[in-house]
Amino acid sequence: IACLKKNGNQLIYSYIFLVGSNCYNSSGPYCGKCYQTSVSRLLAVSPAFDSDVIDDYDWSSGKYPTWTESIWKSLNGRMFLMASPASQHVTLAIGVIVVVFSFLGTWAIERKADLIFPTSPTQLP
Repeated sequence: IACLKKNGNQLIYSYIFLVGSNCYNSSGPYCGKCYQTSVSRLLAVSPAFDSDVIDDYDWSSGKYPTWTESIWKSLNGRMFLMASPASQHVTLAIGVIVVVFSFLGTWAIERKADLIFPTSPTQLP
């Protein structure tokens, strides 16, 4: 599939091809969609289980760890939605306006600092 071939040219994204339940016929899948994602997966295999690394591993040696994963009682996930371009532009514009007014306010206070913050104590009668 052309979608999965995109994985070989770069390391930033993963490409997956998802097929719905109504997309199969006798010769295989005939429809689906290619998705670009930043999620990746790697196999976590102990060298004790990999026959390409060790042919006759001595299980009593304890040289390489073997592990199991606990059973998950609940499956959950988080979704992070991206704001629309219009919303991002409004947020940027508000941020720029706040920065400009902050600089103007700081400049005005600095310019009138001698009136606002007198340096010599006032003499009382």
